Formats: sequence, structure tokens, C-alpha cells
Amino acid sequence: MKIYLVILSICLFQLSFGQKTLKKKDSTKLESIVEVKAIFPGGEEMFKKYISSNIRLPEMSDKVSGEIRMQFTVGIDGNLTDIKLVKNNLGNLGQEIAIEATKVLKSCPKWIPANRNGIPISMTSEIPLKIGIH
Repeated sequence: MKIYLVILSICLFQLSFGQKTLKKKDSTKLESIVEVKAIFPGGEEMFKKYISSNIRLPEMSDKVSGEIRMQFTVGIDGNLTDIKLVKNNLGNLGQEIAIEATKVLKSCPKWIPANRNGIPISMTSEIPLKIGIH
């Protein structure tokens, strides 16, 4: 059996990396505030490569399948902050993987920040990490 780590890519920059939508008090959605979304230097493929080559999975991860989802904010300076686990169906193992994913995300190169009207703005994003057996 071979362990694999897959970063879902189709939604990575369009859905998962979408900014949070603001809502009016009457719950109708406002228009998006981000014109250009934050991006990892080199794009999505380079980000996937960076994550998969730097994350070290715990021993037991070769015996389970599941997903965790990490959330973070890309600041106006391109640094990632507010990194946290927002979905975990792997229990304690998911917590261990989240700790490792947090280390990797904290140490990643600066991103190109999102912007509106040509001015850098912060953007909250999520990344799904799937763990599986092959």
C-alpha cells in the first residue's frame, strides 16, 4: 500500500480559495470584494508541489482514508496568518496532520496578495487535504 496526499485542485483557487462573501442583515449576498485572488508564486501546481514535498505525514496515515481542511488568511504582505483546521474526519490523526500542515503553511513563500482596485487586500482561503491508501 502506498500513501498519497492529494490537494483538490479544481476548486482550489476558484471555490476553496474564494473569499468569504459578505452578507447584509437581510441575508442577501453582496458582490464579491476581491477582484484578483491571492496566488502562490508559480500558481496552483507549484503550491501543490510545495505542500506535497514539505508535509511529513504521521505513521498511521498509511492505514486510513479521509480529509482535513485548513483555513488561512493571505495578508496584504503575502504572509499566511490565522491558520486553522476547519474540517477533520480523521480524528486524532487529522489533528496531527493539521499540526504538520500548519507548520508547512507558516513556512511557505510569500503569496501574491489579493487586490481590489489595484490595492492589496487580505483574503481568507481554505485548502482541502485528502489522505488515502493505494
